[in-house]
Amino acid sequence: MSGKPATSQHIADVAQSLTGEAISAPTVRRTLRAVNCWFKVGERRDIRADSDANAAFRQKYLQRKRANLNKRTAIRTEVYLDESFCNLHHVAQRTWLLPEMKRVLPSGKGRRFCIIGAGAITRVGNHRTRGEWVKGSVKVWAADKAASTATGDYHGSFNSEKFERWFGQLCETLSAEYGECNIIMDGAKYHKRGVDAAPAKSKNMDTHVKWLLRQGVPASMLMKKKVLQQLVEEKRGSANYETVTIPSKWGHKVLFTPPYHPELQPIELIWAAIKNLIAKNPCRTMVELEAKIHDGINSITSKTWLKAYRHVQNVEEEYMEAMETDEDVLER
Repeated sequence: MSGKPATSQHIADVAQSLTGEAISAPTVRRTLRAVNCWFKVGERRDIRADSDANAAFRQKYLQRKRANLNKRTAIRTEVYLDESFCNLHHVAQRTWLLPEMKRVLPSGKGRRFCIIGAGAITRVGNHRTRGEWVKGSVKVWAADKAASTATGDYHGSFNSEKFERWFGQLCETLSAEYGECNIIMDGAKYHKRGVDAAPAKSKNMDTHVKWLLRQGVPASMLMKKKVLQQLVEEKRGSANYETVTIPSKWGHKVLFTPPYHPELQPIELIWAAIKNLIAKNPCRTMVELEAKIHDGINSITSKTWLKAYRHVQNVEEEYMEAMETDEDVLER
């Protein structure tokens, strides 16, 4: 069998084209199950699997983020940004098969395209909300093969310098289009390059003193090195990131989602929708893949964005309810 997946709707369409008789997807599914064919879905991760540190991070993040809501409507425009990728051999992993049938897939994942973009959830008037790609934010390019091989994933094609250059342009566009915004992103390493990073303990006293003075902390060469090191450690935690400093020029605020929580990012669902379209009709060449990525991006409507946004709001509310339940249990 070829790599193209056979969904119940696809089978129904083919059956109708061959027989001339209409058949529904539910009927196809019942028939396939009757002959021992299955179409399995994975399970979601359990909230209780999170570490205490992640749970605390998530609670603080949700409290800050949801302070921007009037009921379920964002007060300031919320901007969700993320990077993704799509491999040449990207194809749906599930298809209907008889027990004796074998599905043949292309060897390896193939080359890949990297994608970066940002979506805005913004108010229109007093009651309506609109979702859309931020103008000029979406970039698509072929991944650097050597960089991707070195890291084992698409992150090798990104670094702080590239990201901050794109991010600065994004912040300027946001200011022109929406005013002051709340920007939400994950904590990828290249999203968190420190501003004037704290010196290592092995550095000399002069380096420690100069760094502390730049942070507004009184220090001198007359102090013991251990004291200077302690002052550096105390100040290290409050050091800022370039991605927080850059948007502050336009009045934007940045929120980092807690680690390992892609379900709190609507744009993850947008990437999934685009890649699902590609997976249903796999590509043979990089030229074809690039065209389909752009087609997928252009297919995303305000309705698609809002559906993803509301889904994430539901997840946030589930987390909030779980936290309230935990607090009730502790108080008893």
